[in-house]
Amino acid sequence: MTETDFGRLITKRSTSVGTVYICDLVSSMWVVIAFSPDNRLLLSRSFSYTDKTKKKAFASCRSFYKKVKDLMYKRDILGLEDLI
Repeated sequence: MTETDFGRLITKRSTSVGTVYICDLVSSMWVVIAFSPDNRLLLSRSFSYTDKTKKKAFASCRSFYKKVKDLMYKRDILGLEDLI
């Protein structure tokens, strides 16, 4: 997998246990995706929105991204499994 496979990349953070991304998949959906260093999918969650819910959905997306990023910095792979 490459970064271009995800759509428009919004943000990315790499750690020793993997990489987490926020991507804009289509015009009305964001996704948080985490991969291990050997490109195995650890987790993903999508956040769909409408014009009325765009801000709230992106806030939820960012919050989830930060949780995943923090767990990856702590090397807490079991904590990632709890988010699934």
